[in-house]
Amino acid sequence: MIRQAIILALLGGASAAYAETSNPKLDCLRAGVTLSNVAFAEVGESIPLPKIIGQISNGMPWAITGFRFDYGVEDTATGTVWQYEYVATDVLDPPLMPGESRDFVTYSNHYDADDNSTIKLTPTLWDVLDADGLEFIDDDRQVGMEIPNRVYSRRNC
Repeated sequence: MIRQAIILALLGGASAAYAETSNPKLDCLRAGVTLSNVAFAEVGESIPLPKIIGQISNGMPWAITGFRFDYGVEDTATGTVWQYEYVATDVLDPPLMPGESRDFVTYSNHYDADDNSTIKLTPTLWDVLDADGLEFIDDDRQVGMEIPNRVYSRRNC
């Protein structure tokens, strides 16, 4: 976690300062919503960018309509961490109901490599959208700026 915070700070990631701050709501979210099998896939045919595929599982007591995560790109052959990047995706249509899991696909606009055989992605979940499309995590430090009149979800874990 410390290594991640340092890399995020160096690259200007919005979550860098937030990564070291305790937030019970974020901890609850990460315990309830899990990302698994996140990996690069082939470059998309209709969108000429590398695909990121994975699975999201909803353990929250309410439906979610979207999620945001960042990820580390590591070359397992050398141990080199290449980057951290935010990925915003809105692929949960219809909403992901409590107890459900679903595959997802999104795209990377910063990664370019021909061989994914030694590449490992490590995702870190930062937020979800509730059934009303409102962000669950109510902390402007997460997005790196204060946004006036921002409305957050009032749902509980």
